Amino acid sequence: MAPDRSNALLKCGYEQLKSGDAASATDNLETFVHTYPRHRAIAQAKSALIAARVADAANKKMSIPPPLSGNNPGPIR
Repeated sequence: MAPDRSNALLKCGYEQLKSGDAASATDNLETFVHTYPRHRAIAQAKSALIAARVADAANKKMSIPPPLSGNNPGPIR
């Protein structure tokens, strides 16, 4: 069974971001965010999209940040 388009776009965007291809990551993550706004991974995708945009503008390699979660930074462990 082939992966669905949403997961393929997301995985591709993540891998492009990790490998330093921020422009392509931005394109794929923007497509994902606009096409699948109710996807279970939307918070992570939005967070990665911000990182991709920053990486592209700064011409830097960035890692995938944790997902956005409103004003709550989450538990500290």
